[in-house]
Amino acid sequence: MLSKTTFALLCFCPRCIGCPLYTAHSFASLGNNDIGTDGARYLAEALKISSSVRWINLYNNNIGSEGTRHLVEAIKMDSSITHINIGSNHIGDEGALYMAEALKI
Repeated sequence: MLSKTTFALLCFCPRCIGCPLYTAHSFASLGNNDIGTDGARYLAEALKISSSVRWINLYNNNIGSEGTRHLVEAIKMDSSITHINIGSNHIGDEGALYMAEALKI
């Protein structure tokens, strides 16, 4: 279930990202949605386009280390993101290293 928050990142497919109606707001709560690695990749692509998202909740989405890598690439490109919750995503040591790399910026 998507949390009740103000955001428009409901679809992460490349077709929707290019839509003129596609917008993003400062808070995106996507916890417990099982977006997986592919969802993390689509979200990362959306974040590269939008610079208005500041806080992202991705708790318990099975993004794994590869999904974390995609998100870190977006974070490196967009310094407007100040908070990201990736708890309970099985990112492992590799994912933790990716995230530590992003925090150096």
